[in-house]
Amino acid sequence: LDGTLSSTTIVPKGWEVASGIVGFYERSVRMPYAHACAWNQQNPDKFAALFPLCQEVSSLFSEHVPDRYKYQTDVVDKTPKDYIIPGTVFTTLTINKNFRTSCHRDAGDLPGGFSCMSVLREGKYLGGRLVFPNFRIAAHVDNGDLIMFDPHELHGNNQIVPVTPTYQRCSLVYYFREMLQHCLPPREELLRAKNRKTGDALYE
Repeated sequence: LDGTLSSTTIVPKGWEVASGIVGFYERSVRMPYAHACAWNQQNPDKFAALFPLCQEVSSLFSEHVPDRYKYQTDVVDKTPKDYIIPGTVFTTLTINKNFRTSCHRDAGDLPGGFSCMSVLREGKYLGGRLVFPNFRIAAHVDNGDLIMFDPHELHGNNQIVPVTPTYQRCSLVYYFREMLQHCLPPREELLRAKNRKTGDALYE
């Protein structure tokens, strides 16, 4: 996934920390139309290469959390297919590289839906566990693992402590952006944005 991340900062000892999104995003004040993320548009082949992984995650979601999957599927069926990662119930991935997230509740995710997370690891490090403080649970997610959880529960990950000189913890979070269900197909979105007047609401 080299090159997928944005908003990069450099921290002591040269460890690179980055976070970014791929997939699709809803209207915002800066971009008042639903759109594909810049990385998708710049790297269509690499984006397509992610589809089999996303599809496998979606299939496991269906198998292990069928009630939440059914709810999310019903919303997907009402959403323009242009914003759905093919063969999945996801619109978007957040990818974090060597990034310790503070405890938070996700914003923008589909209420009633679920998030899925996998981790790609290289080298050796300690920590980086996914922590749910209200439940006193800390999950170790290794290569090949998948964890599914309610993103509106308080969560974060603990400190990442490198053991080898080089290491990587790259987490991939698969989810559905709530407001995309209220958006129009891309051509209609652009026309709507073109005709939008100052002060018009983003959503009716």
